[in-house]
Amino acid sequence: MPGRRRTLVLVNPNGLMSGAEIVALRLAHVAIDSGWRVVLVAPAGVFAARAESLGVECVRIPELRMVRGPRPLAAVAVAARAVVAARAVRSVSRGAEVVVANGVLALPALRLARLRSPVVWIVHDVLLRRDLIRVVRSCSAMIVLAIAPSESAASQPAVQGIDTRIVRHGTTWPVAPAPTNVPSLVVGLAGVLTPWKGQDVLLDAAARLPAEVTVELMGAAFPKDQDYELRLRQRAARRDLAGRVRFLGYCNDPLERMRTWRVAVSASVAPEAAGLSVIEAMSAGVPVVATDHGGPHEWLDGAGLLVPPGDATTLADAIERLLGDRELHDRCAAAGPAVVAAEFALERQLGALFEAVTSVAGAGPGTG
Repeated sequence: MPGRRRTLVLVNPNGLMSGAEIVALRLAHVAIDSGWRVVLVAPAGVFAARAESLGVECVRIPELRMVRGPRPLAAVAVAARAVVAARAVRSVSRGAEVVVANGVLALPALRLARLRSPVVWIVHDVLLRRDLIRVVRSCSAMIVLAIAPSESAASQPAVQGIDTRIVRHGTTWPVAPAPTNVPSLVVGLAGVLTPWKGQDVLLDAAARLPAEVTVELMGAAFPKDQDYELRLRQRAARRDLAGRVRFLGYCNDPLERMRTWRVAVSASVAPEAAGLSVIEAMSAGVPVVATDHGGPHEWLDGAGLLVPPGDATTLADAIERLLGDRELHDRCAAAGPAVVAAEFALERQLGALFEAVTSVAGAGPGTG
């Protein structure tokens, strides 16, 4: 039909904001700027509100993440929600040039929807859990293309026979650098409050650091992880950390807060697909301590230190090195912006991501 706008449907399993949702917002923004109509199918929350402010049409669905409670009952509840989501996706996807699953938990709803449009899966996890691998295996036939931010994240889609392309995450560049004379000893971690992000490991490490070191945790908890947040707050209230931990919640401008940190930490006990917050910290010249797996293992280079996952003692030692060794701190601070400029500038990601997603437009559905 002459004059018809091409349509991209974006399906997200939750309503919170994290690195995955930032990537989705960036895709939506460049698509709209390129003349596409973008429809978001997602639960109510900060993410949908942000998307609407960009001109994205939004259709609300239930949360597709695992709910709290006994696992069999939780699985039944999630399956019922996936059916509801599938109906919504099918309704808005008629005639869409491409449908994008933003994360593995969006895939079952798309499989149930039995779409006629090509499906692109944006991979945000290094898949090690058997239940999630089974999800990918059961949905692989419908996926025309998987887009992953690192070699680590690309491995499982490739094993399942899915055509996979690597598009590294990006961040705004150039940005104002962090001041070189930050007087306070603040160590920060930006990430959703969920057990695999390792905030509990950081708090145990902080208890081993000098009393003048303060920890900031930036991010909110998914509904199923509210007990974990409570445990973090209880740990922070114990005598060895009392008054030294700040819970910031969701921040509209995370980079502005990161500039006040002496060290940024990624303490994930499971591999990060990329670690967008790590890249953001590097862009401002904030040295990083990250666990030695996933995306940061591939590209942290000289911008920080790598430590074994789940090891609070080694994490504390690495943080203390960066706080106490000015030469090491400054060397890592200088390396971060150079790595970002060479590999992680936002414009590069936006172009490559949009090109990858739209390259399959009109290709027809997979065989699932």
